[in-house]
Amino acid sequence: MNYDRNPYASSDADRHALWERVVRQDIECFLRQDWHSYADCFTSGTFTGLHAGGASDPGRWTLAFPSVAAYQKAWRTDAYRSAVTDYAESRRDALYRAVVHTAIALAGE
Repeated sequence: MNYDRNPYASSDADRHALWERVVRQDIECFLRQDWHSYADCFTSGTFTGLHAGGASDPGRWTLAFPSVAAYQKAWRTDAYRSAVTDYAESRRDALYRAVVHTAIALAGE
């Protein structure tokens, strides 16, 4: 499976665009440590960030980031740590493989 391939056809415009924004932009900006290009994904006044802490069960996730600034700080720290760590495989490949979104549900307009 090619994990960095958008699973939604361009004819499914909403899901295709959402995947590009939520998956590709996040991963590519993280790899470049480029918060500036990623920051416009967030609305400061209504932001609440969850932290999964490695758990796949959403019931174990916590509210950990009360503001975009708090999330930005953690994101930049994680991006830097990731960039200076030697891995047994490509970081890019591993991130795409770890973030598989193939069931995006849309409701309303």
